[in-house]
Amino acid sequence: MDIQAETLITLVQERPVLWDKTEDVYKDKNLKLAAWREVCLILKPNFDELDEKERKQYGKQVSTKWNNIRDSWLKTVKKQKD
Repeated sequence: MDIQAETLITLVQERPVLWDKTEDVYKDKNLKLAAWREVCLILKPNFDELDEKERKQYGKQVSTKWNNIRDSWLKTVKKQKD
């Protein structure tokens, strides 16, 4: 899997439902799933052609990559404050 961090950051940033806890829609699991699906479709145009297991696996890889990017950024920000 070759997902560019900058691309993923941009795609997630365009979808506040995935990151903005102040938004009411943040708690809506269906909207979150739809947003992650959009991200996956952009990153992997044949995403809908994959079988269910492969789609779940790819989606998990994408969300894990996002979590790693976010956690790394938060750690850096925290170090700068200390």
